[in-house]
Amino acid sequence: KIRPLTQPAGAESGAESVMTAVMDGPLSMSEISAKVGRKQVTGALKRLAQDLLSEKFIERTIPDKPNSRLQKYRLTKKGREHLKT
Repeated sequence: KIRPLTQPAGAESGAESVMTAVMDGPLSMSEISAKVGRKQVTGALKRLAQDLLSEKFIERTIPDKPNSRLQKYRLTKKGREHLKT
């Protein structure tokens, strides 16, 4: 199950906001953090990204090197279909 990232009442879920952030193209974790309105990358955001990765909603651009400083994340086909619903 995907953990929620705390959001103001009425806002989209944290998972949806992360998926929406990477919809237009690959982003680094710090770029995702800025797009969802955070000043820095939080542990909650890292856990949420890990959940989205394990559920195959997003994927790494460099899958062989998960800790690369050049790592970015992009939306998968499954993620796009989920956002359409």
